[in-house]
Order: sequence, then structure tokens, then C-alpha cells
Amino acid sequence: PGCANPQDFWGNHFTMHGLWPEYSSGGYPADCTTEAYDVQSAWAVGWKTMTQYWPEVEYKVTDDEYTSFWEHEWTKHGTCTGL
Repeated sequence: PGCANPQDFWGNHFTMHGLWPEYSSGGYPADCTTEAYDVQSAWAVGWKTMTQYWPEVEYKVTDDEYTSFWEHEWTKHGTCTGL
């Protein structure tokens, strides 16, 4: 997977883990709605863009589980954005 076979791009550039809101007193909202992650959003943004800048390094891009990281981030944090 990704960590064992990183893309050349990752050696010279930052990638992101995720972005989420945070309370000024500490902590953050999580799991705000039950809206399901739509894997088509990765295709709407651009699959190459998503896999380059927001990679799932635990699985190969061809693995069925590849989008599980994005699904987790959406469910935990993205549902709190109001998007």
C-alpha cells in the first residue's frame, strides 16, 4: 500500500489528512448527521486529485477499501460542515 510504495509526489509535497471545525474551548463536533458518504464526490473532484493530495496510504488505490478513509473523514467531520 501507500506507505510501503509512496508516490514520488508525496516526498516533496504536503498531503492532507483532513480538515474539521474545532470549538474555541477545545474539542470538535463529530458525527453531526447520518448523511452517507457519496463515493461519486471523489470522482466529481477528480480521482487523480483526490488520490494525490488526499491519499489513503493503508490500501492500494485499486483495493475496494481505498475509499474507507474518505468515508470515515466525511462521517466523523464532513457531516458537521453544513455542505
